[in-house]
Amino acid sequence: MKLLTSLILLPMLMLVGCKGQERWISLNFSGPVTHDGRVLPPASARSHESQLANQFEKMGIAPGALKIRRDRDDQSVVHIKMVQGALDAQQQEAIKSYLIGLIESRRHANFRMSLTTDKTAIEEVASKLSMAGMKSLVTFNTLGYFSVNLLDPQSLKPYRPGDTGERAVCAVTLRLQRPTSVSYSSIERIEGAAFSGARKPNVYGEVRSLRPSMPEQLMKVPVLLSIEDADLRRLLNEGRLQVHFQLEPPQRSWGAWAVPMYGVENISFTLTSIDVSDIANPVLRYSRMHQQCTREVATLERPFSFQTGRGLDSLRDAVFWDEP
Repeated sequence: MKLLTSLILLPMLMLVGCKGQERWISLNFSGPVTHDGRVLPPASARSHESQLANQFEKMGIAPGALKIRRDRDDQSVVHIKMVQGALDAQQQEAIKSYLIGLIESRRHANFRMSLTTDKTAIEEVASKLSMAGMKSLVTFNTLGYFSVNLLDPQSLKPYRPGDTGERAVCAVTLRLQRPTSVSYSSIERIEGAAFSGARKPNVYGEVRSLRPSMPEQLMKVPVLLSIEDADLRRLLNEGRLQVHFQLEPPQRSWGAWAVPMYGVENISFTLTSIDVSDIANPVLRYSRMHQQCTREVATLERPFSFQTGRGLDSLRDAVFWDEP
């Protein structure tokens, strides 16, 4: 029995001894690269192995300096071995820094945003509509994941003007960590306004006066929508995305001097509209359209690429040669 135990432990001890001398990295991705439900082979141009090789070549690493292999037991894991003497210390650290950068970027990506209403605007609303109670700042903290879904374009006006008929809108929906409320019955972007670090209003918030026994009054208020993630701001400014707050109507009556508060539990980003499939089976029809939307979302780059697609942004963690 002791002999058998020794024979089992010997290869493991030899491997541990080798790791101290070799330069190696193990990468854990969120999943293998697939197409039509099948895992792509390492030789495929879209595999993690090929994507890594292309990226390292762009960094000036000679193709023969690295051996990139997929784990035999887990196809989400890729191992990189540095050929002895092929890379200098600076190149080794460059590879390590690049991979750590991917993981850190994924960790810090977020969809945090806030609505700031200028105090002067609040005073103007209170004066014209004889209303009070508006908040000057509302912060939206979203959960760390999102869902891809289909939305009715008619419910997204004025975010998707012109989307009518038998078309559905591809959207990414985020759920808030805690439901909140705003003083606006609708929120729409100011035409030409940018999402940036500048403190200039970029959306209009519509305030509705719903006091009993009086005609309804409306007022548009310029509001600043601040978005923390720079990549998300870029996509919105390029017109590849549009933001939509899914506002729920007030659940109770309000007094003469109060502003109705509309509930917010979800925020959606819409990206494109697609034709409704003519497949008769409703379940299969939705499934096909959902797949199409998922592919569209995967092209959006960061911060969406951290959770969609199977690019290098899907790297979750790594173990390096100098770690225990």
